[in-house]
Amino acid sequence: MDYDRGAPDLGLASTLDEILGEADPLGAWDADLPPTHDTVEGSVEAARLAVTDQEWKHCRAQDLLVMLQSLCPPGGQCSRVAVYASEYGAREMEREEKFGPGRIFADDAPDASDSGSEDEAEEGFDAEKLRAYELKKLRRYFAVATFDAAATAEAVYASGDGVEIEATSVPLNLSFIPNETTFDEGRKRDEAT
Repeated sequence: MDYDRGAPDLGLASTLDEILGEADPLGAWDADLPPTHDTVEGSVEAARLAVTDQEWKHCRAQDLLVMLQSLCPPGGQCSRVAVYASEYGAREMEREEKFGPGRIFADDAPDASDSGSEDEAEEGFDAEKLRAYELKKLRRYFAVATFDAAATAEAVYASGDGVEIEATSVPLNLSFIPNETTFDEGRKRDEAT
């Protein structure tokens, strides 16, 4: 017991020389910890990943490029991210431009008195319909991330799929894209390299 500090003596190194003498500066500090993610089963031969279900109003290609680059293993790189409107998204955005955001208002409900609280009725929307509408907006766009190698894409997928982006409550949703798949450049919203 270290009576001066009121803490037990755990037998830790007491001098800087002891600490530096035993440390392996190149060793992995987390080598003995359990993995933080599942490994991808089988062989993946695609160097591209799709990013879906994001808050696209606030998420740009440059943001995704920086985030995905931070997930790359040493020596790997994310060389390009392009954001495209999905077929569903293009249809919905065209419809919404003409008619506005439909099917979210309380008067669209069969019985508006059962759809929510008085506050919701005063504001004129149905909370459940609004929630469903906002979730569907996540599918309006998708991003295509191109990596230098399939191994890099696999490593990013393994470490990033399902991980929440900061405190957004929006997990990173990744999936592999076969190399032969092409996309309509006319639907490209933005791109970063």
